[in-house]
Amino acid sequence: MRWLLGTLLITIVLLFSLLFTSVGNALLKPYIESKIQENIPVEVHLETFRLRWSDLHVVLSAAETSRIELQGEYALFKQHVDLTYWLDVADLSLFQALVSQPLQGPLHAEGTLVGAVQNMRVQGNAVLTQSRAEYNITLRDWEPRVVRAQGDLKLEELLHLLVQAPVADADIALNVNLQRLDLQDLKHAKGSVLMTLQEGRIHTAVVQKEYRAALSETPFSLDVNVTLEDANASIRMDANFAEHSKVFCKSTLNVETLHVAGRYDVALQELAPFSVIAGMPLQGPLYTKGTIQGNEKQTTVEGDVSIIATQMQYSLFLEHFKAKRLKLNGDVALQEVLHLIMKPIYARADMNLLAVMNNLDKDALAGVIKTKVNSGTINSVLLQRDFNMTLPLTTFKAEVTTQIKEAVATSEIDIISTLASLQTKETRVNITNGRVQSDYTLVVDDLNRLYFITKRPLRGAVTLQGAVMHHGDNFELSAHSALLGGNMDATLLNHTLSVVVKNVQTTALSEMLMMPKVFASTLNGTLSFDTMRQQGTLRASLLQGRIVPNTMSRLLQQAVDFDIGNELYETTELNSSITNMQIITDLDMKSQLTEIKARGARLDLEHNRVDARLDMTLKTFLVPIRIQGDMEAPHIGIDSSRLLQDEGKKRLKEAID
Repeated sequence: MRWLLGTLLITIVLLFSLLFTSVGNALLKPYIESKIQENIPVEVHLETFRLRWSDLHVVLSAAETSRIELQGEYALFKQHVDLTYWLDVADLSLFQALVSQPLQGPLHAEGTLVGAVQNMRVQGNAVLTQSRAEYNITLRDWEPRVVRAQGDLKLEELLHLLVQAPVADADIALNVNLQRLDLQDLKHAKGSVLMTLQEGRIHTAVVQKEYRAALSETPFSLDVNVTLEDANASIRMDANFAEHSKVFCKSTLNVETLHVAGRYDVALQELAPFSVIAGMPLQGPLYTKGTIQGNEKQTTVEGDVSIIATQMQYSLFLEHFKAKRLKLNGDVALQEVLHLIMKPIYARADMNLLAVMNNLDKDALAGVIKTKVNSGTINSVLLQRDFNMTLPLTTFKAEVTTQIKEAVATSEIDIISTLASLQTKETRVNITNGRVQSDYTLVVDDLNRLYFITKRPLRGAVTLQGAVMHHGDNFELSAHSALLGGNMDATLLNHTLSVVVKNVQTTALSEMLMMPKVFASTLNGTLSFDTMRQQGTLRASLLQGRIVPNTMSRLLQQAVDFDIGNELYETTELNSSITNMQIITDLDMKSQLTEIKARGARLDLEHNRVDARLDMTLKTFLVPIRIQGDMEAPHIGIDSSRLLQDEGKKRLKEAID
């Protein structure tokens, strides 16, 4: 028995020496430091470890800039503590590995821990820089049961703490009074959380830099009142922006079943401050109100939205609080939508929209969208201002049906306007990568309506069929037309245009261009043109050609008693260079009795002018001809000085004079 008591006494003495003496503390210090290091992914150093029978003092440092200190008394057998703590962190980013949210900035906190280990009260205050809060928390079994806190915070400082752009600042008054709390079973919670934001200001320079949205100074305020009573939470939010914009929301939430029921009313006189949330520039007013009803599995949001003349109804279905399905329908004013997203109002139109989206998952987007434009008008004033395009009064109507499946939108489009009509059987848009592919049929009943593009009058009609592809920086367009008795095939690859024409009748071409009929033949040619540099080349062969009776042919017949219209030109070659609206042409044509050449003949399509010299050889006789002036009625003259070298041609001289 004595041996047992002796052994027990020795053990107690050794244990006391190990735990509560400086020698024992020195032995335990590295072990405790290593255990802390194992559980915290931050390099720490246990600077001070002093444990005595009734008091302790611990100092833990991290990265030489952060410090945690704990000091006070305790009763080992009663399991009661009376401790004071200090926390100084120079930069919270050091500890962000401990939480899922990135953090930054300094934090100072101090207070006391008093009570039994199983029922402890934590009091203290926390300070960022300008923000400070006081708290009183009752812990039972190390779980918070009663929480009371109040503070005066700065929104900009909290945004910085959470590593967010400081887009706004406001004074925040926070009051938390949770009289009953169980994080493991929230159905018995009771209390309230009040938060008020005053003197709110949007930092316009930060918004411009971060989101490229130009905002004006926008004051705002916000009141949030959350009341917990057992399993039900009553939530009320009132927000005011600028002078007349308001957001109201009131709902109840069952924290056990997550069933929510509420209503909202939003009246925004100016959307610009919300460009940050939308991720795109916005402007103008918007009004919406509706109800929310459901639970964690399925929630429905129904309401209506209006933008002056635009009136639409919507139903949004959520599963596990994630948007899954959407139905949207109503009358839309195109000009209001363009104004809303800060786009030029190039057109005005009254439209009807019906969208039924059965899957809103980004990678599996699916649904049907039907758009009908009943009446629309192109804004020619803006086109003139922005593109120097003088467009006549143009009205249009359209119907578009779009099927969306697996994030690919396939549309059937039918547009009819006073300029032309456009139809596509299948326009495919990959919503994920932006790739566009489409067929098209374009019908222009009156080419003269395209004067704003061609810059010259045209006659007749044309039908084009082809395809369009756009992806990234690449754009490709193909076109085919049965044209002027022949065929035309064209491709536009980015800014390079290539055109091939076959068997086109030149008299029909002259008639379409509203130019004098000079030459009747069949044209085969190729055009290569850079639309960006406005430069290109034209190569053409004119087969089985005859000169049409005109002023030049009549002058020649009077001068030399020769009817050039009887000559057949098997092959005529044209080689032209094009710069902007200027065409410089070399011409070679030969018949049995004549040969005609031109070098550097100039056509000015912008001013409708011609300046050309033709060297015409009739049998062996050279006749220089000059064509100048307006292409509709040019001045045609013959250089008589070279004819006068033949003194035996007296009659010719008289005729020329």
